[in-house]
Amino acid sequence: VLIDSKEFHFLALNEALASLDQKYVISKKEHLTYFDGLPTKSKLKKLSSTKGLPEALFSKIISDKQSKTLKILKNKITIDSELIECIKVLKSHGYIIAVASNCVKETVTVILDKLGIMKIIDFYFSSEDVSQPKPHPEIFWHCMSKAKTIPRKTVIVEDSNYGRQAAIFSDAHLIPVDSRKDLNQNLIKRVINTLGNDDTDIPW
Repeated sequence: VLIDSKEFHFLALNEALASLDQKYVISKKEHLTYFDGLPTKSKLKKLSSTKGLPEALFSKIISDKQSKTLKILKNKITIDSELIECIKVLKSHGYIIAVASNCVKETVTVILDKLGIMKIIDFYFSSEDVSQPKPHPEIFWHCMSKAKTIPRKTVIVEDSNYGRQAAIFSDAHLIPVDSRKDLNQNLIKRVINTLGNDDTDIPW
């Protein structure tokens, strides 16, 4: 949700798939219905079961897609002053800010660095830090554990269906958004209103 990267990942993966055979290419409808928000390996497993994509090609596709994605991200992403200000305001109210992504660590690192927020968030986790990616809630549980907090004192902001499912399964508060444009002053108010009245100490 930090950037509107869905199209970047969609294009990069399809370029990698098309280089093998056009029959493996994911249509926009398929992407929005079945693939949006899944890590690349999970997408390939779906393609294997639905379109016969050989598992022997997974490693090549993942490597090719990753190089294409990084190239796009490095060229497209710039410092996001509004996002930086939003994070600073939340941190000034005492909130811990974590990023939980289904992307691999290298991609997450590039995104955070290019946006200018790497040094102001508290920590991040990628798909490589968990055994079960979203829609499993494991990555959110990792965040809560590291932040030494509990679900009812946690707000998760998500723009993908699988991310929202994971947030619901985690038992934390979910604020669904459509895209990066929703990360603004109104979102800050929603976060504060969601958690601001809960002054109960965590029992440890």
